Amino acid sequence: MLYIFPDAEGKPVEYTNSNIYFITDVAYDGSGNLFLDGALTNGYPFLQELPNGSSSFETINIPASIDDCCLQLQWDGSYLAAGSIYRQRGRHNPRQTILNRLKITGSKATVIGTVKLAFQQHASAPQFWIQGGTVVEPSNQKYSSHVEYFKYPEGKMTKRFKVDKSTLWGATVSLAQPRTHSHKY
Repeated sequence: MLYIFPDAEGKPVEYTNSNIYFITDVAYDGSGNLFLDGALTNGYPFLQELPNGSSSFETINIPASIDDCCLQLQWDGSYLAAGSIYRQRGRHNPRQTILNRLKITGSKATVIGTVKLAFQQHASAPQFWIQGGTVVEPSNQKYSSHVEYFKYPEGKMTKRFKVDKSTLWGATVSLAQPRTHSHKY
């Protein structure tokens, strides 16, 4: 089920589809169209769009090159960034977050670029955040965790901060100005 709160208040509008097993993520584009992804009851991944002003979802055909579409979605200002995890075969099984930049035209998604972030050990599916020309992503290593910054859409790491003994799963960036506190004595 998906619940949308019109104007961010009041009673939500409920959307259901008996073919959907679970929804992984949702994202709005700049025109108010809502995209969602997850798995169908048959186990196959899906990507759907709820066009702005519509009450029914449209299926978006996913390119075969996208593996595990999609662990996270975010509108980057021009394209839908669909994150997935590349699992390298081998002894330690490092994983790499892949951001596929998707151009949506009608019912078709076309990969117009791929951003590869740093390899990680022991990460499941950390959530990235795109803000302007930067991607922020948590990175869980074997004995510590980090917050990593990458140029977007180039994918080059620019900063890394260690966070001791924590497992990090998500990141978000606020554009709000910090509050200033005034005290009267």
